[in-house]
Amino acid sequence: MGQEVLDEVTGYLLKRVHAALRAEMEAVLRPLGLTVAQYACLEVLDRADAVTSAQLAREAFISRQSMTVLLSGMESRGWVEVVRGKGRARPYRITATGRAALDPGRAAVTDVEGRMVGALDSGQRRDLHELLGQCLHGLTVSGS
Repeated sequence: MGQEVLDEVTGYLLKRVHAALRAEMEAVLRPLGLTVAQYACLEVLDRADAVTSAQLAREAFISRQSMTVLLSGMESRGWVEVVRGKGRARPYRITATGRAALDPGRAAVTDVEGRMVGALDSGQRRDLHELLGQCLHGLTVSGS
């Protein structure tokens, strides 16, 4: 099966876009001292009051075990802190130091995403978001 034929397979094309996006994100985040997983965690924490490691693992698409290691490193860098919670849950929140690390990462990732959709007009961007949302819905709701 040639490349041209594979590019007609939606799932394969989505995987290629994902791989290219991730590679570009890694390239712009690495000089800032961030990994894609750290960036994802900081983004989630910046948009929520407190999030457990299990929730962060789901949001960042990594295993719970990897998240434990990741959070430990982020905590030692002063990027995150544990919030006193009820029961056994240990919610985390972003610190001011974490936000300072996130801000240049966010700008770099926004630039990468801008290049990815740069050839699309605003209507096409809205359509892309809507269509991808419908694809996700089709797999997570009716496909489960």
